[in-house]
Amino acid sequence: ASMDGYIEITHPGQLATLLSETDAEAFVATGKKVRLMKDLYFNNIAITPNPSLLYFSDFVFDGNGHTLYNITVQREGNKAVALFPEVNNVTIKNLVIKDINVDAGVGDEAYAGALIGTSYGNVVVEKVKVKNSTIKGTNKVGGLIGFVAQDSITLTDCGVSGSTIETNELANESGLAGGLIGYIASAEDSVDKCTIESCTVKNSNLTVINSLNSADRANSEFIGAVGGNEGDELIIKKCTVENNVFKQTGVDKNYVAYHEL
Repeated sequence: ASMDGYIEITHPGQLATLLSETDAEAFVATGKKVRLMKDLYFNNIAITPNPSLLYFSDFVFDGNGHTLYNITVQREGNKAVALFPEVNNVTIKNLVIKDINVDAGVGDEAYAGALIGTSYGNVVVEKVKVKNSTIKGTNKVGGLIGFVAQDSITLTDCGVSGSTIETNELANESGLAGGLIGYIASAEDSVDKCTIESCTVKNSNLTVINSLNSADRANSEFIGAVGGNEGDELIIKKCTVENNVFKQTGVDKNYVAYHEL
C-alpha cells in the first residue's frame, strides 16, 4: 500500500482478483482505497465481478487518469452486471473504460452498466469516461450506470461515447435504458438527491425495447426514466447528448425523457 493508504494496482490480474474475489477470507474491497498505477490491457479476458452489495462498500477507486482496455464482464445468475455490480457509499474517479463488453443477459434483474450496475448510499463518480463499449441487459441498462436504487449519486464530468446500449427482450421487463443511466429510482424511506453535471453521451447507438408501452419503461439517450417522491431532487446541469442513433421498439408513442439538455 502507498503512504496515503491506497492499494496500488499495476497488473490486470490484481484488478481481476479485486473485482471477482469470492473467498471472504481473502481480499475484499469493503473499506479499501485502490489506485491504478498504469493502463491495464485485459485482451478480452472474461471476469465475473463479485455481485454482493456488501463487497464494494465504503470503497474508493482512483483510476489516476489511466485506461482499462478490452474487458469482458460476465453475469452470475439473474443479477446486475458491471465492473462494480452493486455498490454502497463509493467514490470512483479519474478513469477511462475502453472496449468493455457487458452482457447481463435476460432476466427481471438483468441490470447492466459499464461502471456500476446498482448503486445505494452516497455515490460519487467523477471524470469517468466509457468509450467504444457494448452494454446489454434486460432493464435498467445504462452506458455508465444501470440503476440508481436510492439515496444520492453525484456524477461530474463523465461521458459515454462511441458505444452501444441494448436491451434484451422479456415481456413486461425490457426498457429503462439510457445512454448515461438506465433508471433513477426513488426509495420511499429516503430523500433521494442526484446531481449530474457536465456529462455527455455522444456518437453512440441505443437499440432498446419498451415492453410496457408506457413511460414506466421509458428509454432515452441520457436517462431512461426517473422515479420520484416529494422532497427528492434531480439536478442536471451543462449536459449534452449529441450525434446518437436512438431506436426504440415495442411502443406506440416514443417515450423519450431528454433530447437536448
